[in-house]
Amino acid sequence: MLHPFKYSVHRALATPFALLLVLANSLEAQGCGVRSAYQMGNATAVSNIVQVDTGWQPGPVTTFQQNGGGSPGSSLYSVGTVQTRAHFGRLRIQGTGQAQNWNGNGTSLYLIPPAFDTPTVQFRDTFTVQAQGLPVGTPVQIEARVRMVGSCVVTGLWPVLSTYGAEIRVAPFANALGMGSIVTSLNATNGVATAIVQTTVGATFTVEGRMTSSVDEHGVRNGLPAAASYSIDLESRFEFRSVTAGAWIATCSGTTYPSAQATSQAVGSGCGSGPPTLTSTLPLLGSSLSLTTNGAAAGAPVFRGLAIGAPVATPFGTCVLQLDPATLVLEFAGVADAAGQHTAAVPLPNALGFAGLALTAQSLVLGTGGPFLGLGELSNAVALVVGF
Repeated sequence: MLHPFKYSVHRALATPFALLLVLANSLEAQGCGVRSAYQMGNATAVSNIVQVDTGWQPGPVTTFQQNGGGSPGSSLYSVGTVQTRAHFGRLRIQGTGQAQNWNGNGTSLYLIPPAFDTPTVQFRDTFTVQAQGLPVGTPVQIEARVRMVGSCVVTGLWPVLSTYGAEIRVAPFANALGMGSIVTSLNATNGVATAIVQTTVGATFTVEGRMTSSVDEHGVRNGLPAAASYSIDLESRFEFRSVTAGAWIATCSGTTYPSAQATSQAVGSGCGSGPPTLTSTLPLLGSSLSLTTNGAAAGAPVFRGLAIGAPVATPFGTCVLQLDPATLVLEFAGVADAAGQHTAAVPLPNALGFAGLALTAQSLVLGTGGPFLGLGELSNAVALVVGF
């Protein structure tokens, strides 16, 4: 059966523009859309206040605004830029601003939501719980997770307003997404927040992912000489999955919300008299991945190989290189200790763009006459997926 929302989109494609506007305005009632809204001020004059509200849209919404007057370095100026991107399961805010007053001439510098309880970027989706072999009304647990990375920094004279956060709201229908419906949130901190939503097979409910950033430097508004600035780069990802066997989520938007779980799995076997073995910790965003080689000769040089992507097996005699030659990076990691062990750390960026990235690691232990091209011995490989 065709979902009513998707059927309305199909019909709208062949209708006049006015009907498309009706469709966009109805998205809030449908519980399925994305939106961006903010107010940027860079001077006391009304003409230098920018207000943006895209309304509810059926797909990704990107905004970009520049505002203000004067030039950085002059005695009186206030300039700012902001860019937002709202998509199902992924929200981002980027912005910069600088200002300086002079000789009693106040100015302004702020980037704030347009109204109370209005996030800067948000998405809204309607979930229907479906199942195979489970009757309607069977209890189901849905895991809701939000991860936020980035920063929001404001400099200037007191008082300085700087707040940011991300949250997930859940309600039986869109109009009930009030303050009481917050199920999990992050406030002025990077990290992960998780909650369990109790529901049943056949139930329909609305979820909303929100991210808000608000900066306002009041010091440049008065007569004291003052300079101020802000820099924002925040991104959030939202994930939903059923933890009840046999149940899954159908979405109004058609979006799949995958889980970016960090994984590490040994692949193949090494070659050599040992042979050496390679193990790893989980590749978690914003942490250091530890790769440990065991079974090397004491003092033997150890080289670390990393490649982007899943393992690609290439036989070399009795050895199998699992690293894709197209993306392989091989570097000297150090020498094995007296116990024949070496551990190398690989820092992973705290950036959501790397979530889900597949990597393959493998060690080469040098030794004269070794089975790998006469250079030494290979360890097994480790297949990694970066996540949290």
